[in-house]
Amino acid sequence: MKMIVNAGVAAAALLIGLGVSGAASATVINFDDLAGGVVVTTQYAGVTFSSSAGENVVTTPQAPPYQVSAPNFICSAPVTGGLDCANDINLDFATGVSGLSFNYTGADVLGSTFKVDIFTNHAFATFLTFTNTNASNLFATLVDLSAYSNVTRISINSVQDGGGLGFDDFTFTPGDGGVPEPAAWSLMIAGFGLAGAALRRRPRALAV
Repeated sequence: MKMIVNAGVAAAALLIGLGVSGAASATVINFDDLAGGVVVTTQYAGVTFSSSAGENVVTTPQAPPYQVSAPNFICSAPVTGGLDCANDINLDFATGVSGLSFNYTGADVLGSTFKVDIFTNHAFATFLTFTNTNASNLFATLVDLSAYSNVTRISINSVQDGGGLGFDDFTFTPGDGGVPEPAAWSLMIAGFGLAGAALRRRPRALAV
């Protein structure tokens, strides 16, 4: 019995380790490590930022102080210069992510909308429409896409607000949120192997 209990404890410990090793920490991109007016493309590992043809994604210093992380958020901007903050902003992920969210700010018109196209496993999945409900354009409003896993691309588009929108604080976890990493599978298999070996080594009961 003692050997069986010890084997069970060993297996449980390894499975707990599986859960820990399989969980990746969240990545937060807030652009505050960049200067203002910088074109954002591949500065951040695992994600590429882009915009419509003839547009860039650029960092924009906050003035007035919007309630996203200071000092920068991102906007779309013509390659010829200036800002419009109304064209597409696309994020392409090198591998699928989960727990995705971001903030938007700068909406001037109550009831104005924008869309987010969501791609999972490199294929279009759906789009969501978001409506501005804030009376002040300083507020940071959360866009929560955590219901979707293995997201490989999002496209923020169809901005109706006349002054455009800024975006910030992109947060996500690498991985689809449901499948253990290869190293985690190895730990699990090793755990079952140890448990089986311990059970085979336990003393046989003597016949009475």
